[in-house]
Amino acid sequence: IVLDEAGNLDTCSFNVIVELQQTVVLNCPGDITLDNAPGVCGRNVNWTPPAFENPCSEFSVESNFEPGDFFPVGMTLVEYIVVDKAGDTTTCNFNVNILDTERPMFMDCPEDVTISVEPDECEAIYNWTSPTVIDNCGVTQLDSTNTSGSIFPIGETVVRYTASDASGNIQLCEFTVRVIDDVPPTFAVCPDTIRARVDGTLLSDPSGIVTTPIVSDQCSAVTIEFAEPTASDGCGLATVTQTDGLGLSSGSSFEVGTTTLIYTASDGQGNSANCEVVIVVENVAPINVTVDNAQPCENTEITLTAEDLGLPNAEYRWFGGGIRENGRIITINSDDIRAPGVITVSVNAPTGCVLLGEATIDVQQSPMPTITHNDVLCSGEGGNLVLMGTDLNGNDIATWSWEGP
Repeated sequence: IVLDEAGNLDTCSFNVIVELQQTVVLNCPGDITLDNAPGVCGRNVNWTPPAFENPCSEFSVESNFEPGDFFPVGMTLVEYIVVDKAGDTTTCNFNVNILDTERPMFMDCPEDVTISVEPDECEAIYNWTSPTVIDNCGVTQLDSTNTSGSIFPIGETVVRYTASDASGNIQLCEFTVRVIDDVPPTFAVCPDTIRARVDGTLLSDPSGIVTTPIVSDQCSAVTIEFAEPTASDGCGLATVTQTDGLGLSSGSSFEVGTTTLIYTASDGQGNSANCEVVIVVENVAPINVTVDNAQPCENTEITLTAEDLGLPNAEYRWFGGGIRENGRIITINSDDIRAPGVITVSVNAPTGCVLLGEATIDVQQSPMPTITHNDVLCSGEGGNLVLMGTDLNGNDIATWSWEGP
């Protein structure tokens, strides 16, 4: 209030406001970034709690986390809130960021393996137990280039499993499947033994590979044409070569006996297989001759019969032992046979072969009788001499008497 000498008065007024000081944060922590604890999807985090100051008022502090608390992987806001008596608030905020740096882990990744191709195929099927995978925060995706039971070509194929988690950590499981061709080529037909007779008769061809009629070569060998073995391979062309070195093949002349031809099939992987073609050429069998009496007595008829060969217009000729006859069946007298009594029959086959058979006839000579006498007479003596003959059975067959001198 101001008053002058004249008594004039004036006033001036203003307000004085006293305010409480706001709480001050002395050391609010900065953002914290840490890796996860091994095998855990997060970690416990420690920090120094912030300090607060307010000289004019009491205050209270609240926080959503405390040092040492567990924080999951990811960003978490830690907030301290300070409230004074006037209800004013002050905050301290910072972020705790836990990084998942741990990659997924495969527990049983398969080992490398070597397998063979399937027969008649150029590939192989392989089955395996799929690996298991674990992760501290869980696997979000598991991919593989191949699955168990897949078909693999010849060569090496890397099978790769890729596991990833939500943080982008990746782990690989790899193994190699190596497919090799160790399967030899396969012959379409490896034939059973071919049997033929030197007269040009095919005796057996179980596999049916003889292509043309067999031709006799003057009854000393036969010409045989047959389908030579062929082979196939699952991984390409099989090459068949003859490796026996005999110089014989289909269309060659094969002599009496056994001939083994060897064919070898090879593929491009060094695998091979052998097939044997066995050709057996038999000599002509002798003609079977039957004799109704092989030991006849003198002046006895004998019948000889040669087997029927089934050859059209076959001429049977008999010779030997003093006999010369024609016909499949002949009758001769034992007196016409000369020792040693071997009689041969021959037949000229249309192939040029001469078929032979023989029989031996042993003619039995008539036995001489046994002669006995009843006495002995000397020269000049008189008397009666009786001679008696007996057969082999002791029967009397003749008696002679003589009186002397």
